[in-house]
Amino acid sequence: MQLFIGDSPIPQNYSVSASDDVKIEVGLYKQKSNLKVVLTECWATPSSNARDPVMFGFINNSCPIPNTHTNVIENGNSNKARFKLKIFSFINNSIVYLHCKLRVCMESPGATCK
Repeated sequence: MQLFIGDSPIPQNYSVSASDDVKIEVGLYKQKSNLKVVLTECWATPSSNARDPVMFGFINNSCPIPNTHTNVIENGNSNKARFKLKIFSFINNSIVYLHCKLRVCMESPGATCK
């Protein structure tokens, strides 16, 4: 998972402001044209525990959840999936952990990976 502001990767330990939109990219290291990444779910928690009961979901069934300020840029078209998210934080926590479930699909003639 790589985070960007605009088209520039965000360096480690960089603080983003509440007014920033962040692009998130999830992809495969191997560049195979028939392998496609499909994000199915994405959510945030105030801890590194993906099952933390305090969570904020923003992608479900490969689509942005309404009213979460999420825009899916690319999903199921290539070896990476990308979306844009408005920065937010949890009450009393300045760190936000992002989690995603994805599937890797081998595209074949006549079948898509969306």
